[in-house]
Amino acid sequence: MQHIIEQLKWVYGGLAGVCAAFFLALLGSNQYVSLSSSVPLFIAAICFGFALPVFTAFTIAHIGFVEVQTPSKVVQTALNKPWVIILTRATFLIFFLAFAALLVHISTVIGIFFIVTGMSVYFILIRFFKSLRQA
Repeated sequence: MQHIIEQLKWVYGGLAGVCAAFFLALLGSNQYVSLSSSVPLFIAAICFGFALPVFTAFTIAHIGFVEVQTPSKVVQTALNKPWVIILTRATFLIFFLAFAALLVHISTVIGIFFIVTGMSVYFILIRFFKSLRQA
């Protein structure tokens, strides 16, 4: 379990970095990009803006788990609380929506392809994990 906690620290840190990179790219653009000029870009900004502090908090929590060498059972109990599971799933969904909106802003066709592919993979993974639990 300890190696999973260590891996999640890096996963959440990377996801927070992706969210921050969105805003840095937006601010660093050579041309002024107004969020009010594009609904999909505005939605992407809202979603990335929600996900950034949540993923940052998750990163800090996992760093804390590792640094103080929190016992695996304590971490597992904390991560299995209903509100933590809901927040984690909601944030991953919002992160997916942020990318979808960003891709729709770039190209509607690419955005739709991303959404269809992402949903297909999600449902395939659900079936895969159900089959693992039944084995």
